[in-house]
Amino acid sequence: MEWPALYEIVKEQAYWSVLRYEEPERRKDKIQELVCMSFEKYQRDIAAGREIKKQDYKCFVTQRAKQVD
Repeated sequence: MEWPALYEIVKEQAYWSVLRYEEPERRKDKIQELVCMSFEKYQRDIAAGREIKKQDYKCFVTQRAKQVD
């Protein structure tokens, strides 16, 4: 799976993961941070020759959203 297709999935998952924040600016910052972290993971996975799975990235975003606070 290429990053552009995975980006849409990651972005949507990040959006749903940060709905608890009241301020739109804070949500935007957290979404951006989660997408960046996911891209870094994507690059590491590609370099290591790992298979890219949507579910792995959804779980990664959800877990990181809890830790980012």
